Amino acid sequence: MTGQAAANGYRIREWAEMISAHKQSGKKVDDWCAEQGISRYMYYYRLRKVRKYAAQDLIPVTGGAMAPVAREAPVFAALPVPRMRGSAATVQIGAYVAEIHNGADAGTVESVLRTLARL
Repeated sequence: MTGQAAANGYRIREWAEMISAHKQSGKKVDDWCAEQGISRYMYYYRLRKVRKYAAQDLIPVTGGAMAPVAREAPVFAALPVPRMRGSAATVQIGAYVAEIHNGADAGTVESVLRTLARL
C-alpha cells in the first residue's frame, strides 16, 4: 500500500466518524456544520466520498449475493472482538443482499444500509 493510499484510507475513516457524529447529534446539517466550523458543501463532499469508498467494496454477483471487489486491502490493526455466530438481519434490495452480523457497530450498519439504498 502506498503512502497516499494509506493517507486516503485514514482520511475516509475520519470523515466517516464525522458523519456518524452528525447523525448521532440529531441536528440539522446546517446547524451541525456551523458548530463544527465547516461548510455545508464540505460536509456533503465528505459524505459522498465516504459513500463512494464504502460502495467500492461491494459488487453484485450471480445469484444476487454481494462479493468483495478485488483491490488492495487497507492495513488495519487486528483487535480481538468477541464474535457471535449468525446474522442479526438480512437485507435484500432487488438483486442485492447484505447480511448484518451480530456485533456489527452502528456506523457499519448505517453505511451498508445507505449504500444499499443508493442501488
